[in-house]
Order: sequence, then C-alpha cells, then structure tokens
Amino acid sequence: MTNRDSPQDATIIVVERLFGRIGQGRLAKQLYEALVGVALETQRTGNPGVVTVRFKVSAPAGSPAVQITGTVSRVMPTGSPEGATVFVAPGVGGLHSSDPQQYAMAGIREIIIGAQVVDRATSEFGGAQR
Repeated sequence: MTNRDSPQDATIIVVERLFGRIGQGRLAKQLYEALVGVALETQRTGNPGVVTVRFKVSAPAGSPAVQITGTVSRVMPTGSPEGATVFVAPGVGGLHSSDPQQYAMAGIREIIIGAQVVDRATSEFGGAQR
C-alpha cells in the first residue's frame, strides 16, 4: 500500500501527467535525450553541463483554462582544446607557419630532433627525420 500524498506519488503524477502530455510526449523525450547527451559529454570531458526545463503558463483570452508549454535546453560541457597551432597573419594574404617578414640569418642552421622535416619549398612534411 502506498500513501497517496507521498513524494513518490507526486513524482509519478508530474512525470506521467505533465511531461507525458506536453507536446504529446515530445517534452519527455527531449528531456531524456538532453540528459543522456550531457551526461555522456560530462563523462568524456570531466566538466559539468546543464539541462534546463522551462514551463510557460499562459491563459488564453476568455477561457478558464491555462496553456502550459515546455522547453528543454542544454549547455554541453566544454572540453579542453585538442591542440593549437600558431600562425602569422602579416597584413593581407593568408596565414604562414613562419613569419615571412623575418630575415634568415646566414650561417644559422635549423636543428629538429624527433620531428618530421618540413620541405620549405612545398610546406609539406617529409618522411625523413633529422
């Protein structure tokens, strides 16, 4: 036997009668999808997200009834950037991985350890390492 005034009964009433009826059940489906999506992204990033349910209650003119409209919104957790690359943008004309206005110094050689060699003529990575 359950007490009709128990919090569990109130929860059932809210979920079945309110969420199940608003938008012919679409609100409940949207809430579920938002919660699952934010939960998965929270697990992946370790950062918190937010799911919000909003109800708009309005009274149509000349009617004793009220109209309830529900919306679900979500703020996905932000992850850390996957990586960044610095480019030089000298005025007009694109991005460069090295500053084209920087003068090359004679007698200085570039040493790259453990990285792929970049062909300066084509700006493509070569297979060999220095």
